[in-house]
Amino acid sequence: MADQPTNAMVQMIIEANESFDELIQKRHDDGAEKYGPFKFLGANTLEEAMQEVLDLANYARYTYIKLWMLNAQIAEEYGQPDPEDAKQFYSTTPDIQPAKPRFVGETQ
Repeated sequence: MADQPTNAMVQMIIEANESFDELIQKRHDDGAEKYGPFKFLGANTLEEAMQEVLDLANYARYTYIKLWMLNAQIAEEYGQPDPEDAKQFYSTTPDIQPAKPRFVGETQ
């Protein structure tokens, strides 16, 4: 992957962020309609979040298993990759550092 994102990549990131925003707003609106807009005030959101983290952990395990199986199939079909072949994908300019994260309202 290039050190700098392409215009197409930037557009995909923008679309993914917009999709995320739309989906969380829809889930919020659906929950407010189903349970009432202030149900969260009386709910133990920490307990609910802990339950969601357990679900997420299971999804991570299942995704790991699928990736492991895919990797095994690829290795069986094409053999193990040679690390020397992968060097062409690494940056040849080690002096480039990742951008420092900035916080909302912070200037350069």
